[in-house]
Amino acid sequence: MSSIDELMRDVHGAAIVPAKVAGRSSGNIQGKIQMIYEQRIYEMKPGSAGAFLKVYEEDGLAIITKYARLIGCWTTESGTLNSVVFIWGYNDFAHRTAQRAKMGADPEWQAFVPKILPFLVHQESRFMLPAAFSPQR
Repeated sequence: MSSIDELMRDVHGAAIVPAKVAGRSSGNIQGKIQMIYEQRIYEMKPGSAGAFLKVYEEDGLAIITKYARLIGCWTTESGTLNSVVFIWGYNDFAHRTAQRAKMGADPEWQAFVPKILPFLVHQESRFMLPAAFSPQR
């Protein structure tokens, strides 16, 4: 991949609808969504996940964490291998949209993105709302 436009054409998004638990929407507690989580899965070229994580941690993490709350980061041991999974937290969809717009306009982020594009094969993004009993809300 040679550009953000090519990568974005390969993004697949899926909104995960909150389950009903005890008659109420799981992401809706007293009429308010407590938090929205974005799961971003990056499929890497074989053998490159370690190098990607090094570049991401050293050059990108301080930038993105100005705009999103890192819940966790994992590498895969089953399913689609050579993948890195991030979960980012936002107050709601509007907060996520505003924060991503600010990050996209950040010159540091714009300089960082070309450093990770050579590692990527595919990117997927899912939005998740916590169930009422979830410890993460």
